[in-house]
Amino acid sequence: MKWLMMFLLCGAGSVGAQEELSLDAARRAAAGIRSETLVTVDDALPIRLPARVAVPNDRLRVVSARVPGIVEILEVGEGEPVAAGQVLARIHSTDLAVLESDHLSAMARFALANAAMTRDRDLHDQGIIARRRFEDTQAQWREAQVALDHSRTSLKLAGLDPTQIQSLERIGRTTGTLSITSPIAGVVLTQSVTAGQQVAVADPLYTVGDLRELWLEIHAPPAVAARVRLKDRVHIAQPPAEGEIIAVGRQIHSADQGVLLRARLTPNAPTLLPGQFVETMLEIRPGQGEFYEVRGAALVYLDNKPHVFLETAAGYRPVPVTVVSETGDRRIIQGALSATDKVAVAGVASLKAMVSGLGGGK
Repeated sequence: MKWLMMFLLCGAGSVGAQEELSLDAARRAAAGIRSETLVTVDDALPIRLPARVAVPNDRLRVVSARVPGIVEILEVGEGEPVAAGQVLARIHSTDLAVLESDHLSAMARFALANAAMTRDRDLHDQGIIARRRFEDTQAQWREAQVALDHSRTSLKLAGLDPTQIQSLERIGRTTGTLSITSPIAGVVLTQSVTAGQQVAVADPLYTVGDLRELWLEIHAPPAVAARVRLKDRVHIAQPPAEGEIIAVGRQIHSADQGVLLRARLTPNAPTLLPGQFVETMLEIRPGQGEFYEVRGAALVYLDNKPHVFLETAAGYRPVPVTVVSETGDRRIIQGALSATDKVAVAGVASLKAMVSGLGGGK
């Protein structure tokens, strides 16, 4: 093999990853290099791509602490189904106790102002007191009412629901305990705290998701994404499920140079879980001379990017391509190629060695 590579390298000039390798028929035969004509893909093209199962934004809720405090008890755990309004956890908070006390004080002041208002209205109607005194009493009543409404709003912002506020007003005693409830019916996806933990305002406690509808997030090569249209069907073989495209991204993601495709799965797909990775299949109709089918052996990686070796009159030239689908030993590719081109399908390792040996690739 060493003498063969020396033979090939001696017959090739300096070459970069995009330059031509000069090889005559004898050198090609010695290296076992053989070419095949590209096969143009004209029919609808099944594309298999990895996808991640996700919960739609409008069906996901992060339940956070509204007041600082200590987690007294956690009523549910990760993976449990919950109903809307079900208690998830209880937090003891001195800040909440202060708000409750302020609200009870505001109730007492309003009760006094309301009694004075009723009394002075009767006295004014009987002509016993002047109108000015009645107007002063009215103003004090309005101030007490505003203060009561403000304290009630503060309790709502702290996380108390109307039923809990009514219970406080009926009992007339502070507890400093906040019951954290689920805003939707669904499943607890994450539990972010433990019992006894100190939490601050806006610290996440739970994430709850409604799993009756799910998304697929697919990163597709730009050449594929350009052919995808809204409402195109998406299929999953295992576990069996299907859906349709609802969004096609408009930017390239730096991590994999892919375009985000989002599909909505048919509702109630119980075998799929958020965060699960699956293989999806979608069908696209290529344009004329856009995609080609080659053997897997034709592909070679230069500078960590897929290439094929295009046969030329003088030898071979590496051409960068995009792999859009893989099925068994066959690859669907796209690149600066034409239907009449031939690419190397045997002896590719020798061609790569020539490029690498002359500093043209890795």
